[in-house]
Formats: sequence, C-alpha cells, structure tokens
Amino acid sequence: MRFLIDECLHTSLVEVAQARNHEAWHVNWLGLSGTTDWDLMPRIIADDCTFVTNNAADLHVKRSTPG
Repeated sequence: MRFLIDECLHTSLVEVAQARNHEAWHVNWLGLSGTTDWDLMPRIIADDCTFVTNNAADLHVKRSTPG
C-alpha cells in the first residue's frame, strides 16, 4: 500500500508505515506544504496513494442545496 501523509500529521508516521513494508511520503518532504487537500488530489490519484489526514472535513463537498 502507498500512503501520502498530510502536513497536519507528524512525519514519524512515514516510518511507521515503512516499518510495515508500505511506501509512504510526507507532504512536507515533497515540497507540498501549504497545498490544499483538494489540490493534492491529482498527485494522490496519479500515485495511487491513500491520503492520511486528520482533517477530512476539508475534503467534504458542501452542497448548495439540501439533498
């Protein structure tokens, strides 16, 4: 499995994932700190990563009308 760790989480999570034989990168190490979660999506999809964050609310789409 491949993980992209968001900047809101500690960089040590990369080591945790790698110790379990997963590929992992931290947003800060890729020079992407400050990039919005939505703007990270093309990279996440292209690299076939699972995005690890603790602020998933940033990814929720707000509907303009109920339903």
